Amino acid sequence: MKTKLRTIFFGVIGLAIGWHLLNYSLVEAPTACTLENLAAVIAEDTTLQVVKAKWFPVQHCLVKGYITTTNPGPNRVNFRLQLPAKQNWNGRYYFIGLGGAAGRTPILSESPFGNPIVSGFAAAGTDTGHQPFLLNMLDWSFLSNEAQTLDHIHRGAHVSAVATQALTKAFYNADSLYRYHSGCSGGGRMGVMAAIHHPEDYDGLLIGAPGIDSTNIISFMWIAQ
Repeated sequence: MKTKLRTIFFGVIGLAIGWHLLNYSLVEAPTACTLENLAAVIAEDTTLQVVKAKWFPVQHCLVKGYITTTNPGPNRVNFRLQLPAKQNWNGRYYFIGLGGAAGRTPILSESPFGNPIVSGFAAAGTDTGHQPFLLNMLDWSFLSNEAQTLDHIHRGAHVSAVATQALTKAFYNADSLYRYHSGCSGGGRMGVMAAIHHPEDYDGLLIGAPGIDSTNIISFMWIAQ
């Protein structure tokens, strides 16, 4: 009996997976999701590495690249951009702030938790200009590097926001979009730095428990611009 139930269970699971794969295979990749189309709007300091149609968790265009910052520098600031299919886009752009020392390009928002593209947001994020060993988000050794320090403080997120917002407008052929930043702890710190140094980058900031520095963690403070 148990063997029969197990067979039925895995059979149902297999049918469900097969059905979803069939649905995805029948969906045409977005024509705007090409390197040639998006490369036309990037600045000289920006390099696109990946422009690829993806189907999970929803149909979207994945863009990966980096910006070379200078003075001080050069330094490499990596970014990731996820663009939902045009018919599912809600007209909004969501920049994901990272906790700790950052050091990776995020897929999921930390506060609130989840993938913003599921709700129709174009979602972007950056590693803030350094790549720690084994993605250790508590590795602060980069602070000995002047360019990486400046990029982590505010420059890396700024140049990433500028680049990914331009790419978002190009992908959707949009003249404008609502732009939001959300983060907690280290991600909240990124939002505070954006408000101080680059207030023109966003229309709204959701900031939770911003870690301003290692000795001053402000708990549960919310700031709206």
